[in-house]
Amino acid sequence: MKLPDGAYELHKWVGRAIRPIETARFAKLRTAAPEEVRLRSEKLRGCELYHFQVSPFAARVRRALAELQVEIPIHDVLEDDAAFAALMRGGRRDQVPCLKIARAGEPERWLYESREIVRFLKETVGSP
Repeated sequence: MKLPDGAYELHKWVGRAIRPIETARFAKLRTAAPEEVRLRSEKLRGCELYHFQVSPFAARVRRALAELQVEIPIHDVLEDDAAFAALMRGGRRDQVPCLKIARAGEPERWLYESREIVRFLKETVGSP
């Protein structure tokens, strides 16, 4: 990610600090049984979210995932150099959030706008 000097470490530190708070907040949104979450998540097979914790736009997508009662692989591009490399290799932009959509029989797509990502998730999964 292109961040000013010192901002990279600050973003990582703040992200680590708020992660447990967000996790607890979003956990309250999860009311479905584990089997139901698994079945709903199957509709998103091949989807992966690239984000960093302090992005309010990425938080919008993570909240939608919790509200929709689904789980997909989530990669923090500030914490994981391999995730950042995959984002740049596949999506070719250092912008988050980014949803990689790699479904069998379809061309790979990379969605970057949080509202578009949430719309895609809702259309694909439906209401919980």
